Amino acid sequence: LRHMRQQPPVEGTSRPLTASLGYVPLPTWADAAPDWEAALRIADYAGYCTRSGGRDGWTGFVGEGSGRGVAGASPAELEKQGVLRRVVPGDAAETSAAAG
Repeated sequence: LRHMRQQPPVEGTSRPLTASLGYVPLPTWADAAPDWEAALRIADYAGYCTRSGGRDGWTGFVGEGSGRGVAGASPAELEKQGVLRRVVPGDAAETSAAAG
């Protein structure tokens, strides 16, 4: 991405290149089976969180506690309930999540 930002993707253009990324581990909770559909919803929500914070960055979510009973809940609601924890650049949790 750094290289692409320094050099326009199409010669002769000057449009800036940005990236707003979202991620979630799979499985999201240690006690739950991998759920691709839920993971994509959470990662999409994480990308929106990045964009709402100014773009050109990343946001992740990691499962907290049990993943039982979370089916059908929105990522925003899971975050409010404390079942999903937001991880952003500079968080102390960033290092432990990456080492995970």
